[in-house]
Amino acid sequence: MVAVFLKLVNLSISANWLVLAVLAARAALRRAPRWTAVLLWGAVALRLMLPVSVESGLSLIPSTETVSPVVVQFDPSPTIDSGVPVIDGALNPVISQQFAAAPVASVNPLFVWTELAGAVWLIGLAALLLHALAGWLRLRRRVAASVPGEEGAWLCDEISTPFILGVIRPRIYLPSGLDGTQTRYVLAHERAHLARRDHWWKLLGFALLAVYWFDPLVWLAYGLLCRDLELACDERVLRDMGAAERRAYSEVLLSCSMPRRMAAACPLAFGEVGVRTRVKNALRSRRPSRWTVFAAAAVCAALAVCFLTDPPGLGSRLRGVELVSGAVTDRRDGKAEAELNRAQLDELESRLAGLGRTRRSEQYASLSPLYQLSAQTESGARLVASGYLEDGGAVDIQWDGVRWTVSDAEFCGYLSRVCAGADTAPAERVQPFDPAGSYQDEMGSMLTITPEDGGTYSVEFGIYKLLYMEHAEGRYDPETCVFTFSGVDDGGALAARVVSDGGGLLVTLTESAHADCPAGTELRFFSVPAEAQIDGTVFSYGGESWDLAEESPHVNAVTDCRAAGDTLVITAHVGPKNELYFLFDTRSRSFTRSFPGTNLIWQGDDLSTAVYSFWSQILTMDGRVLADLELAENEYIRDLSFGGPDGASLTAAVESEGGTCVMLIPLTLDGAAA
Repeated sequence: MVAVFLKLVNLSISANWLVLAVLAARAALRRAPRWTAVLLWGAVALRLMLPVSVESGLSLIPSTETVSPVVVQFDPSPTIDSGVPVIDGALNPVISQQFAAAPVASVNPLFVWTELAGAVWLIGLAALLLHALAGWLRLRRRVAASVPGEEGAWLCDEISTPFILGVIRPRIYLPSGLDGTQTRYVLAHERAHLARRDHWWKLLGFALLAVYWFDPLVWLAYGLLCRDLELACDERVLRDMGAAERRAYSEVLLSCSMPRRMAAACPLAFGEVGVRTRVKNALRSRRPSRWTVFAAAAVCAALAVCFLTDPPGLGSRLRGVELVSGAVTDRRDGKAEAELNRAQLDELESRLAGLGRTRRSEQYASLSPLYQLSAQTESGARLVASGYLEDGGAVDIQWDGVRWTVSDAEFCGYLSRVCAGADTAPAERVQPFDPAGSYQDEMGSMLTITPEDGGTYSVEFGIYKLLYMEHAEGRYDPETCVFTFSGVDDGGALAARVVSDGGGLLVTLTESAHADCPAGTELRFFSVPAEAQIDGTVFSYGGESWDLAEESPHVNAVTDCRAAGDTLVITAHVGPKNELYFLFDTRSRSFTRSFPGTNLIWQGDDLSTAVYSFWSQILTMDGRVLADLELAENEYIRDLSFGGPDGASLTAAVESEGGTCVMLIPLTLDGAAA
């Protein structure tokens, strides 16, 4: 309930800036046709209904989350972030003092008050809806005895002013005492309402009023919407009338006028809203010039761009930022410092690009961080992410001289782990490679890279049952040994970086609109020669087939086939933490060796550089033991990767119940242990 109520409060505050802009525009565009004002109120309704909006650098909304649910529930000294320093400076000291949490309190006082406010909001919503229902039932009883009149209208003795009642099949109801002239003008007006679907827009306006009844500006907006609906309808009726007819129309307005009632969803009454203003407009009405209409339309478009969009969040500002160095510090258990390797910087870049739920705030500026990540870009700009609570909460980021409070739970958890050293990534291999070729992973995902003129590549990329993109453009950077590609699929923009991965390719999504494979997703692809095929436990090459289950009864599936020169390395699944590797000589078309293990990798096409793990041991292809790790019963080697200059070091990632730890094993250039 609190989350829903606070979401509505924040949407209401964002919409209030648009309401103020519309009020100013109405005053400036008094000579413009009234349909433009109705259009602007439609933009206000859209702002109130949209839970999310497009980010734009042209947005004039100061803040999309003035009241943060995280701050309300957990912050011992809560503050707001209106985006206007004068407002924040005036209100935040009072709010922090009045709603400061007691040291022994289990719940923030502001959270309790917000829960009570949410309950009051529900009561108000129910009261307004019941009021509208009662008014509708009362009108239905009054018009129950009405009889069909002329030209589709219904006549009733129990009403004093004409109106439209109904949504799906609306009817025009007229008082029985109207004369012929009055009936003609009233019917013209009410039919204009029906043609403009005003009975729908007024119902929508009341529904939003019922939801946002706590906002005075929404009440003002609804009242002005009703007035502008009537004025726009009058303009439509009067545009082809002469002076005498306008005077007669004004007299009908006066004769049918009625006292203003409380806001209601229905009916659209002929003489209920702004009669005095409508009479003046009717007597002075004249067709607006083309330039006036053009200016009014331009103002509507400008307000839509500036107020229906959200200001760019920190994630948008950091998208595309390239980090060249970084370090972490953790003071939670002593002081520990560590440098970030290239793979960790790449992961940080992808997480920053997908960062959500940020807001400008100096909330933690006076606190000392318990853990911190600092990174630098190519241009020398510095980014600092700090955490202030033991459990990974209370995080902010300093970038370009501005502090941003982060409520993205996934990023907060990541920052806490990476600073503690438990969320590290294997060091990246920067091996030169030729990206051209066709690749797939063990799940059936595919990647085809085709050289084009001018040093570019055409890329076809698909992730099994999730996405497919063709005609993407790719480029290979020989200095960094990184291939990048980008394009658009059905879900939106998609981009990735590709590096060599011990006989295959490691693809990391750097931009993705897919929830099931967001930015940061990693996939390992291997190259399968055109002559080779795998199906279940059967491996085929050059028209011949071999069932590997006959070679070893423990084989239950062939999952991988990679080329290393004239040798194919075939991976068969035999258990949850071990595999069986078969080496196949394509020249003699025969198997030369098989051995159990996992995490088999090598450099380029040279299998003599291959290393793999078997239980706690890390071995070379000729059987030499590089390392025998002391692993606990619940630990296992999850991954191996080369790193350092010329692949002169080996990184082993060990998985345990407490997370992943990384061990660095020095190697000589011939693959032997240093």
